[in-house]
Amino acid sequence: QASKVPFCKFHLGDRPIPVTFKRAIAALSFWQKVKLAWGLCFLSDPISKDDVEKCKQKDLLEQMMAEMIGEFPDLHRTIVSERDIYLTYMLKQAAKQIELPRASENEPRKYIPAVVVGVVGMGHVPGIEKNWNCDLKIQEIM
Repeated sequence: QASKVPFCKFHLGDRPIPVTFKRAIAALSFWQKVKLAWGLCFLSDPISKDDVEKCKQKDLLEQMMAEMIGEFPDLHRTIVSERDIYLTYMLKQAAKQIELPRASENEPRKYIPAVVVGVVGMGHVPGIEKNWNCDLKIQEIM
């Protein structure tokens, strides 16, 4: 559908998974890695559709984030906080004005505002809002 809208670009704006994964593993201590692996290997119940729907509730999501910060603060930093910065940066790049094609080089440049629809996990919304007016340098988190 995006290709039918004039000047519309479809862009996947999340940080590459291998970068996030490598940074997350590197941020954990040996014992945190053991604890995380143990927890992942021995989850008692499979995740149901109801569990996924519950995660969409803001209060529960905030509680889960708080637990993650308490258990694995460095993992939260790499998986959530750094990605908030990256997602914000990419959304801001996408929101820059679009230069219209010119008939000739003598013609003045004309711009139109970009229209951006960002689809992000609701856990990233507070971080994107917090980072929106900041000068972001993503090189540090790549």
